Amino acid sequence: MRASSGTDALDRRILIFAPVGKDAPLTLEVLRRTDLEGYVCESAHGLCLEFASGAAVVLLTEEALEDRGIDEFMDLLRRQPPWSDIPVLLFADTERSEIYLRTLRLLEGLRNVVLLERPIRLGAVLSLIRSAMRGRERQYELRDLLTAIASAREDAETANRLKDEFLATLSHELRTPLNAILGWTTMLRDGDVQPRHVMRALETIHRNATAQVQIVNDLLDVSRIVRGNVQLSPQVMSLGPLLALAVESIMPTAEAKGVSVGMSIGVTPAFVWADHDRLQQVFWNLLSNAVKFTSSGGRVDVRMDTIGSEVRVDVSDTGSGIPPSFLPHVFERFRQADGSSTRMHGGLGLGLSIGRHLVELHGGRMAADSGGEGHGATFSVYLPLRDTEPRAASAAPVEPRTRSRILDLDRTHVLIVDDDPDARELMRMMLSSTGARISEAETAAEALRRYSADRPDIILADVAMLRQDGYALMRAIRNLPASDRGHARAIAISAFAGREGRQRALRSGFDDHICKPVQMDNLYDVLERVSVPAAIEVKR
Repeated sequence: MRASSGTDALDRRILIFAPVGKDAPLTLEVLRRTDLEGYVCESAHGLCLEFASGAAVVLLTEEALEDRGIDEFMDLLRRQPPWSDIPVLLFADTERSEIYLRTLRLLEGLRNVVLLERPIRLGAVLSLIRSAMRGRERQYELRDLLTAIASAREDAETANRLKDEFLATLSHELRTPLNAILGWTTMLRDGDVQPRHVMRALETIHRNATAQVQIVNDLLDVSRIVRGNVQLSPQVMSLGPLLALAVESIMPTAEAKGVSVGMSIGVTPAFVWADHDRLQQVFWNLLSNAVKFTSSGGRVDVRMDTIGSEVRVDVSDTGSGIPPSFLPHVFERFRQADGSSTRMHGGLGLGLSIGRHLVELHGGRMAADSGGEGHGATFSVYLPLRDTEPRAASAAPVEPRTRSRILDLDRTHVLIVDDDPDARELMRMMLSSTGARISEAETAAEALRRYSADRPDIILADVAMLRQDGYALMRAIRNLPASDRGHARAIAISAFAGREGRQRALRSGFDDHICKPVQMDNLYDVLERVSVPAAIEVKR
């Protein structure tokens, strides 16, 4: 007999239980003529079932109280949730005084029951019903508010729990490489490392320092994503070579673990509009995860296919798989299927979230699928295809760098500006074999004095210093009178990685930018770019 469906419709119903005569059908007809939703219940038990589904008002006649199941309904009224107090309109005949008094006793303790004496005018009944419905609507508003508050509290508790888990994980992930770095450096300093183990110590220190750099980079990426500051430098490019490069970069790790890696990208090139470095970051992370979660003897496969106007790349593995309960949360920041202290795999739980966001910035999407624990996983990246082929220059292969590299800075004066003596010493050691004349300044003010006195050819300046930073130093130098300004080339050394840091440095007057931690090859690359060709000779 329901005229509509859905939770809201159920909540607006007027339940009618009048077991004697034609009271029920007549009441239902009156309600329909006034656009009110009524529902006739055949028994007290049926009334209980419908009340549990939702109702605005209950209409009873005193004959309904004779039903054997009426106590069940009365008990249901007493056990309503705190927000609920459904209005009950009970029609009784005062001429039957004995039944009337028994009705009053039965209703003792119930909160929102209105006893109406029959006969009663139709207009009055409808007015009471509408008033009761307005009161019930306010109850539903309170219910929704309490539900929203409970949901917000649950979300806040979940966020706090995830934050605590993330901070604990971050502490562990930072301390683990620090333990190796400090342990080996202490032993090297104290002379406790045998000569045959020195190279092993240095490789361990470098590997763990690189791991810390990756952690910092992931945190910076998340910060940019939250602030909406991720910027891309896209170009038309062929996706196949990028995938091959990503697979090649992960092969040493896979081989060391005993995991085989296969790749199938077809013969037809797939062109996309993408930022090469960011897209390589996405696929390297997917491959790294696949290898990490796959045991020795397992397999990782990369497959590329074109589907209509999209290219699809699947990274599949035969590893530990993803529990069905965690699959909907796999791309959420800070989420890990196993966040306990006994987890088998490290990481911050940021890579997949960063990867999906980067793919979406390229106009694509990322999906995950798994048969469950022990059945591996597949991550799929979909990107829109481009018809235009890239220019030849953009497809040129990167020249491999040899390990031995000499930079000739003879007759070049380099001024190093940094308030950290260890950082200055590191830069001086990196440049010690270049033949450059090196001077140092601890503050921006001292650097400005040295610049005015010595006119260095190149300035290497940290941007974050006490009292006056590197940006202010460069603005001061560039604002000197033309006769005192000179022609020094300036390089910003900054912990503020990314395009935003680079752009700020260039706006402040620097000629180039390099982010910490500084690698010697990166430093030499920047010096090549900013220096006068005649002044520098690079030998390989």
